[in-house]
Amino acid sequence: MQTQHKTNKFKTIFGIFAIISSSVAMAPVALAQNDTDYHTYVGFVAGQASQKAGFTEVKGAKHDRTDKAGYVYLGVQMHHNIGAEVFIASLGKAKLTAKTGDSYKLNAVAETLENDAKLTATTRSYGAAFRLQHGISDKASGFLRVGFHEWSRRYKIVDDEGTDRMKKSGTDALLGVGMSFKVSENTAITAGYDHFKTGKDDVRLTSIGLQTRLR
Repeated sequence: MQTQHKTNKFKTIFGIFAIISSSVAMAPVALAQNDTDYHTYVGFVAGQASQKAGFTEVKGAKHDRTDKAGYVYLGVQMHHNIGAEVFIASLGKAKLTAKTGDSYKLNAVAETLENDAKLTATTRSYGAAFRLQHGISDKASGFLRVGFHEWSRRYKIVDDEGTDRMKKSGTDALLGVGMSFKVSENTAITAGYDHFKTGKDDVRLTSIGLQTRLR
């Protein structure tokens, strides 16, 4: 399992490097076509995420799937329709509050509690994506994000007997759609929806954000 995780992590880092390298390689072409198209930008989004976090068939326990979430990103606009981004995300928590006798499945493993317990699953990730956008008006544009991310989910289980911890991780795809609205020459407000695959589960993030052109 550890070897597989290291392999996935290597693939993710290699993929991010490939996207950045291809962006830099394509920069002279973009500049030759239109020197106002190529630029770098930075931004952040914040909103609400929803995730099961591996908890299924919950009976009796309270399952809170929503939490605050967001990510920061750095991008390269290679053409007025094509960009590439790297990002770091905090994808929020899912919580399970259970009493003695309640049952659930965690990552397909059935559990029945012998003590009252609180379970928390915290998800974080980093990755890279291509961003395809299309202008709707002088100030508004729609965009599509397609990429992959390396994610980790840390579980914390607290009951009368103490605290137990475990971790699950992997590399999966992500897909996002959104709108961008320019409020000045270098600044835009964004609204978006991102779907991060996390193994057999997923995280769905609805957000608003701010993006600034660097140069």
